[in-house]
Amino acid sequence: MGTANSDSKNSHEKELCVEGEGKDSKAYIFQAVWFKKPNGSRRYSTYLAAANPIAAKYGAHRVVGLVPREIIRGDFHPDYFCVIEWPSIDHYYQFLKDPHYQSIAPMRDEAVEKVIVLDCFRIS
Repeated sequence: MGTANSDSKNSHEKELCVEGEGKDSKAYIFQAVWFKKPNGSRRYSTYLAAANPIAAKYGAHRVVGLVPREIIRGDFHPDYFCVIEWPSIDHYYQFLKDPHYQSIAPMRDEAVEKVIVLDCFRIS
């Protein structure tokens, strides 16, 4: 018997026509990032330049990276957000454990004040 949240999630998945199931389906990692002031954006760009080649070895593909122009509704004010496609969620976790990535992860921490990371799946 599931909780109210898991029951609700399952009904949403059915209503939204989920593509793929389980750990072997593609993972779409949504990241919302708030930069440290004053130079977080520049530092984050340096971090991305170092992290992207490592992520590519695990099959990562940035679907989109965006900077908000205007908050039209709601209370969500990141400086940057992106969606990264991975062959599976396991590939993402393997990337996070990669020794080369671990050596540059502190660059991210120096640049970022706050981050929200979500594992998502594509709907049709």
